[in-house]
This record gives sequence, C-alpha cells and structure tokens, in this order.
Amino acid sequence: MELLQYAPRRYKDETVYSIASRLVLHDISNSMSRSLHNVFHNKNLQLDSALPSFLPLLAEKMQCSCDELLQQHSLFPYYSMFANKRARQLALSTLLRGDSSGAFKALGLLANRLADESHLKYCPMCANNQKFVYGETYWLRAHQLPLVSVCAEHK
Repeated sequence: MELLQYAPRRYKDETVYSIASRLVLHDISNSMSRSLHNVFHNKNLQLDSALPSFLPLLAEKMQCSCDELLQQHSLFPYYSMFANKRARQLALSTLLRGDSSGAFKALGLLANRLADESHLKYCPMCANNQKFVYGETYWLRAHQLPLVSVCAEHK
C-alpha cells in the first residue's frame, strides 16, 4: 500500500535531487529501501543529480510537469545551452524514458569528462538562511554547476 504523506514544496532553484531526497527522507518507513519503494515504486532507484533519470516518477509525485522540473530544478538548461534543437529534443526524450546517460550522449557530453564531483556542494550561509526561513535546508542548482566552488551570493 502506498503511503505518501505529502508533496513537499519546491523551493526556488532547488535541485531535482533535493526534492526527491526530501520526499524519501520524510517517508515514515523504517528503512531507506522501503522509503524508495514507497515513493518511487523501486527500492533500487539511484537518485542521481546532474541529469536525473527519475523525472517522470518525481513529476507524478509532485503533481507538476517534467518540463517544470527540468527547466527550474535541474542542470538541463546549463548542459543544453549550446546544443542544437535536435540534440536538446533527443536529450529530453531520453530523459523522459529514464535514460540519463543517453541524454548526456545526445548533448555531446561524456559523463566521465565532466568535473567529477564526489559530493554535492552548498553554501553554509545559504543553508543557515534556508533553515531560518523554511525550517529545513535544500540543495541549490547554482552550487552544483561544474567547476563552481563559491556561492555567487555570498562569495
């Protein structure tokens, strides 16, 4: 039986990964794999960050469009900025089928040639402000861009 307590708010510029993580973390199950199963019907789902493969599932849970998640909460606009229209459309269709590696390929990007970030990045000052204003923290897109090592707002 599916027990989804709520669809959390989407914060401005919050990453898709952050939205999905909050959904899973706020699930009342007694294990992470059970929470993944409750939320996404797949206990083995990998919550990837750059070009997420779980967009259709998340859009359904959040009651919004995949396009909204892609344009406002993912790095897709950044990665596709200089791609031609055909490449963008192909990347989009592969992402909607749950194939993030195909999207990288369609955009002419090799995932292993991008800056390999072993962890998500954040600004302590932004996090403190988020905690004060919203009562929780979240990952911002601007902090996850390749080669970005400082917060544009707090330097």
